[in-house]
Amino acid sequence: MNKEEKKKYYRQLSVHLLRKFVWKRKSGKNFRGPLRSIVFLVSERYGDVILLTPVFRRLKLAFPDLEIHAVAFKRHIVRFLTEDSNITRVHFAKGDYLVYARDVLLRRFDVLHVPERIQKRAVL
Repeated sequence: MNKEEKKKYYRQLSVHLLRKFVWKRKSGKNFRGPLRSIVFLVSERYGDVILLTPVFRRLKLAFPDLEIHAVAFKRHIVRFLTEDSNITRVHFAKGDYLVYARDVLLRRFDVLHVPERIQKRAVL
């Protein structure tokens, strides 16, 4: 398996695990209730991440108590996002798997946001 195939496989596995463990509601149903937590599956490209930063700021302004979590697959993206004060926690999907499972996979978030670009590449 070459490097690109490994990346695709890992991305597909991560999306599948997040959907299985984090996304408890049936797809297509709108969230109702107080918004307390959201997790973003972040792209590997700087441009996409930079475009998300205003979204984090707006969410925090609209919901001051909201916990915003970001899951990144590249270390440089993790470093970039940890500087954003609007994000509660940045998780490195390829880091310590036990910590990742405890902090992300076994936790229930109100909303899981998977960008369309990642969805297209991670079709299962």
